[in-house]
Amino acid sequence: MRNNPKMKLAKDPSTSAEVLEMLSEDIDFHVRWDVARNPSTSAAVLDRLSGDAEYRIRRDIAYHSNTSESTLEKLSEDPKWIVRHYVAENMNTPISVLEKLRLDEEEYVRKSADANLSIRWFAANLRCALCLSTDFNVRQENKWSTAF
Repeated sequence: MRNNPKMKLAKDPSTSAEVLEMLSEDIDFHVRWDVARNPSTSAAVLDRLSGDAEYRIRRDIAYHSNTSESTLEKLSEDPKWIVRHYVAENMNTPISVLEKLRLDEEEYVRKSADANLSIRWFAANLRCALCLSTDFNVRQENKWSTAF
């Protein structure tokens, strides 16, 4: 299994988008799972894979940085709580989805949504405070900052 050439390709960040797209349709769920975890996998491929029967694939798509907001919204209603948990942890999840996940039946999901919203609130307020600082040097150093 570990020497499977398809799995090696699916894991490799330098694999082309076309090859990752082909591999995303492989019958072996391990290959599809590696595609879902590959940092170079496109939002379109992740969206297609988000309907996979294997929850581990959906879970890793929920946390992937390339996952689109619409896919995250769809995964926020996944029957597996662990998938919803990872949606709640993804910093690209829309605030409206996080607000909904704050009411989830599963405590881990609710706590993750609350934490994500808190981080965003803190970052926004810190950015505001830095921009409004009376210290000219602080304002100049932070006027270009998009890290938050």
